[in-house]
Amino acid sequence: MVAAPPGECLKSNASCGTPAELTRCKCPQAAIPPWRKPYYSAPTRSGGLSGTLACAGEAALTFPSAPNGKQHGEAKLSQQRMLAALGGARAEGLCPVPVEVRLGGGGYVLGEETALINAIHGYRSEPLARPPFPAVSGLNAQPTVINNAETLANLPDIVRNGADWFRSVGTAETPGTKLVSLAGDVRQPGLYEVPLGTPLSDILNVWGGGVQGALKAVLAGGPSGSILPAALADTSLDVKPLQDLGGVLGAGGIVALNSSRCAVEMVRGLVAYNARESCGKCTPCREGTVRVRQLFDALVQGKAGASDVETLDYLSDILAYASLCGLGQMAPNPVRALLRHFGEEVREHLNGECRAQVCHERD
Repeated sequence: MVAAPPGECLKSNASCGTPAELTRCKCPQAAIPPWRKPYYSAPTRSGGLSGTLACAGEAALTFPSAPNGKQHGEAKLSQQRMLAALGGARAEGLCPVPVEVRLGGGGYVLGEETALINAIHGYRSEPLARPPFPAVSGLNAQPTVINNAETLANLPDIVRNGADWFRSVGTAETPGTKLVSLAGDVRQPGLYEVPLGTPLSDILNVWGGGVQGALKAVLAGGPSGSILPAALADTSLDVKPLQDLGGVLGAGGIVALNSSRCAVEMVRGLVAYNARESCGKCTPCREGTVRVRQLFDALVQGKAGASDVETLDYLSDILAYASLCGLGQMAPNPVRALLRHFGEEVREHLNGECRAQVCHERD
């Protein structure tokens, strides 16, 4: 679980000619792209079992969710690996409780725990009003503890090596590491495990191999995150530093944008995603995300006015305070970050101009 610095291997001191996936090495001179640690099934399996036994649970269920409702791709591969690992554990008598691996149908809203429980029950993926909380009445109306597989995968190493070992990486407030899905205008996109507290610029340059072109902005935290200008690229990958800028750590999505990108168009994509992924249960999210998307459509087409920007700010407050779950509550984050950090570009779009020349001009 410790992220090695360039030139060092976690499992051996072998030369970097050894395949990096075997040594967990992210050396720049490795024969394959820098170290990427996929979350294999064994730590997830043993972590899930450890968590189940620690809270005296009677059963465990893991829910790999297929992207866009398609029963294939990475989720299917994850399911197959977990089933193979469970088969081996059962053969060795290492499964003291029943464990089920159920492939989900996908959906961003499944990050909300009660929506996830609804999906497992076979109902629509919609959040529930609380109380009762899942710890009191969750799956099959029984007390249920819900955790991300990434969190549970830390347990075996913590039990084996101790809490001090785990806290030796990361920050004092947020120890450990974080899986980062790095994409955009970097030379080496991929899935990386980095210590919490690492500056975003280091993730782009050390893990990502540098930005292709001049860095303009960083999208941090996924669709619920924020868009930060290049001047803030040294912000730490940590909960509080990102919250102070109106963002979230989220699932660890980081997208680098070079100077050829339009900040308004990129946020429009995040807004459209949130509108599409809204489950539709609560009116503020169902109607608000769609209205925000419509305003951004007008903005990138050069058809919006100053009053539309005021409406965006007003809708952001409604979504944040009146939505039922985190999807709607955090949907305004990229919008607010855009208005805060890229106000000049927004004003240019009000005049039918786009400095990146990727948006439509005014009719």
